[in-house]
Amino acid sequence: MANRRPLILIGIALAYALALAVVAFLPTPVDGGAAPFLERLITWSQARGMPWLTYGMLEFAANVAVFSPFGFLLALALGRRYWWLAIVLCPLASVAIEIAQYLLFPARVASARDVIANSSGALIGILLALPFVVTPVGAQNRSTKNRSPSQRS
Repeated sequence: MANRRPLILIGIALAYALALAVVAFLPTPVDGGAAPFLERLITWSQARGMPWLTYGMLEFAANVAVFSPFGFLLALALGRRYWWLAIVLCPLASVAIEIAQYLLFPARVASARDVIANSSGALIGILLALPFVVTPVGAQNRSTKNRSPSQRS
């Protein structure tokens, strides 16, 4: 029976990408319903000695948090040989989202800051996936040494 692990990982990565697309392409801002709560949280936090907690900081952190699993899952789905493509594909996906929001959804705000946050989050996810997708340098040599000459190639 063929190894189904890569297909499962690809399916999970695609499902997450679809969920991201649904959120990204909502015609109205995602935080619309949460705005009053967020404003109270920010005001409360700033009154208690956290002046650095702003709406922009929360939005940036949320974008990082949302894209981290995407980078992680994409790197795992691409596997040992192509994991590095996630470093290119994730920022491209973020740029595509921002361009689409700019062109198609006047209520949404497209920004370079979102691209930076999304790409940073994806990079964090990719870095967290590296232990699962990159073979340590010495391990490759050890695995070929333990095989008989007929098994090596």
